[in-house]
Parts: sequence; structure tokens; C-alpha cells
Amino acid sequence: MLETTLYDRLAASVGSLLGGTGGQFDPEFSNAFDIGNEMTARIYPVTATEDTELPALIYTVTNTQSVWTLQGPTGVSEYSFGLDIVGINFETVQTIASACREALDGWHDSAVLVCSLQDAAAQPLEVGFSYHLSFNIVAGV
Repeated sequence: MLETTLYDRLAASVGSLLGGTGGQFDPEFSNAFDIGNEMTARIYPVTATEDTELPALIYTVTNTQSVWTLQGPTGVSEYSFGLDIVGINFETVQTIASACREALDGWHDSAVLVCSLQDAAAQPLEVGFSYHLSFNIVAGV
């Protein structure tokens, strides 16, 4: 499942930079995607809670589209997803964003045909900073 693969890749690549033990997946999310309930390293799908320790990484799959030809579905899908790194210190946020970019841009394996960075932007928050990265993944069945 792409969500599990993406989570595992992020945890392995930037988990040590985020620290902490994270929280728990929403039970509906973890059941739907067959992921364990415990999160590590403050990596959250869709949203984090107000009391989330920082820095934290939130990832969201924003679009999924099947690739078709004139003969029908190819078994390949294209996914768009975003990563938001939030933290108090800009240098920390930027370091985590760079590690995410390094881990994901150009990534491919048996399920992921290619992952490519589409956009990156940093912005100040009321308290702290946010860094957003947008990626596209083309993945086979």
C-alpha cells in the first residue's frame, strides 16, 4: 500500500531528526491502510493535534488518478502528495525538509516507479515556521 510505503520511507529517512514517539493513527486510518496504530518520530497523516510536539511532519495524499490508455487501465496510478514540516526553529525545519527532499526526490523501488519533487516553499507561522514540499508519485500495482 502506498501510504504504508511512504510512511516507512519517511520514518527511516527523517525519523531521527524529528525525535519523539509521535502519537497514534486515527483508528479508521490505520485500519483502512493496514498500518500499525503506533506512530514513531512525529510523522502524521493528514493533520497533527494541537498538542503535538515540534518539529513534526504531516503528509497528505491530495490526489489519486489511474493511468489509462485506449485499451483501458494500465495498473499504474499517479499520486500527488504534500509534506508539511512545522517547527519553532527555521534551521531545524529546513534541515528536515532537505532530508525529505533527498529521501523522496527520484525515489523508486518495486512499487514506486518514480517520485518527483514538484514544489517547495517555506513560510513563517505565528509561532515558528512551516516548509511545504509537493511531490508526484507514479506507482504500479
